[in-house]
Order: sequence, then structure tokens, then C-alpha cells
Amino acid sequence: MNENPKILVVGSINMDLVTITKRTPAIGETIIGKDFKMIPGGKGANQAVAAARMGAEVAFIGCVGDDIYGDKLLEALRDESININGITRVNNIPTGIANIIVDEKANNSIIVVPGANSKVHAENINANMELIDWCDIIILQLEIPLETVMKCIEEGKKRGKTIIFNPAPVQKLNEEIFKYIDYLIVNEIEAKQISETDEEDHFKLVEKLLNIGFRNVIMTVGEKGVLFNENSGIKYIPAIKVNAIDTTAAGDSFVGTFATSLGNGADKDISIHDAVRAAAITVTRIGAQSSLPYKNEI
Repeated sequence: MNENPKILVVGSINMDLVTITKRTPAIGETIIGKDFKMIPGGKGANQAVAAARMGAEVAFIGCVGDDIYGDKLLEALRDESININGITRVNNIPTGIANIIVDEKANNSIIVVPGANSKVHAENINANMELIDWCDIIILQLEIPLETVMKCIEEGKKRGKTIIFNPAPVQKLNEEIFKYIDYLIVNEIEAKQISETDEEDHFKLVEKLLNIGFRNVIMTVGEKGVLFNENSGIKYIPAIKVNAIDTTAAGDSFVGTFATSLGNGADKDISIHDAVRAAAITVTRIGAQSSLPYKNEI
């Protein structure tokens, strides 16, 4: 068993500008918010921090701008003992940001401005190939260019790495890469978009993803829980009931925790149970990285 799995995250780094409000305003309406917070975020960075807090050794490939947000985000990752040697600072393009509105029911609305994340290109992968050689597991999302994600998947599989893919936000994917992905982690909306269906039956939805070429599918369905495939069929695990106040980064907490448990030698079932517990804690706290739990909490 590997007590400290080596995980490489290739993805986005954002500063989250979070407004807490009773409700989301209608078009043309101005309302008074309850609070404002500036919190490190970005799907890639969130997943990296989640894995690091669960005990993994984590390295990151990505880009930030040469601005104050970039300074703060690099400092935040460094404070989590994440290897940031693969992060490039780019000139004349701002660091990525996300404007997030969280209402009193814990629902969130998010507008992401990619900024420097759009500059994570194949050259960044080529320049950091030693990190791909170093890691056991690679985690990828889609807040950076799809071509870069494809390049990383191809290079990772050449080297026998485990690929965990969280395709959010969803883009049109080349089906040729499906067979290279070891674990697909999606929510219900992403599952429908990838499989190009309006199927409402969650079990059939997972089956559709398996039928189009994915080997291991893990589908989160919010407060209802998680479905995934195993040898005997599709299995369902209910979510843990908690008093949710902000769902931001729940999925990222799930991904980072799952990857770390898997890298520690746990099977898929146990790794998913660990991830469910981590996500349940995350939704009881405000913000992205500020809400991610530590290993001793799960």
C-alpha cells in the first residue's frame, strides 16, 4: 500500500469572488448581499488541495497571471505543500476568476473568466514531463484547453499512469480518448451531455456511459448520492444527510479524496465512501478551498 500516493493535477487556478445573498437577483434587479469573501479556487486547484489534505503528495501544472491574484493563489498552494514548479506565470493576461453567488438554500451560480487558464497548452505538458513520470495518478478537468487535456491523457497512458477525468464544464469529446480514461467522474448533467441523452433513470444513465466506451463511471447526484459500476452491476451509495450551506467545491472534494484513497490502495467502493464523507463535510462550509476537509475529519 502506498501511504503517500503521488498525484499530478493538471488544470485551472482561480480566485473565487463569493457573494453571499438571500437569493439570486433577477435580470435588471439590484439586491443587497449579506457577505463577500475572496477565496482560492478553480476546479484543478481545489482538487489538488483536497488530495493534499487527504495526505497525498501533489504536484500541479497550470498558469496564473502576473498579478496580485496570482501571488495569493501560488502562496495558497505552497501553504498546502503542493509542488508548484509546473505553474507558469503569464504576462498581460489576468489570473482566472470566478464570480460566485450563494443563496440561503446553498445553491450557487457561477461565472468563470478563464484568464491565464486558457494559456495552459501542450508546451506546458512538454516542459513538465518529469512530473508525469513522477506521479502515480493524473487528475484532469476541462477549465483549461481540451487539446492540453488530450495531450496529458496520451502522455500519461504511455507511461502507465492512472487517469481520473472530471469533464467539467462539459465539451464535445473525441470518443477515441474514452478508452484511456480509468475513472470518469461526472454529475448527472455532465453524464447526460456526454452520452447525448435525456435519460432520467440514473442507473440507465451510468450504463449509457459504459456502453459508449468508459470503463469505470462514477456519477454524483447531489444530495441523492453516488452511482458507479462494479462487476455485479450498478451500485448506489446514498449521500450523508447534513445541513448544507454552500455546495461550492463539493465535487472537487469528492474527486481529490477519491484519488487519494485509491492511490493509498483502497478499492473503488471504499474510495467512493471516503469521497462521499469528504463532500458531505465540504457543503457545510463556505467557499472552495476554505471548505475542504482534512484526512482526520473523515
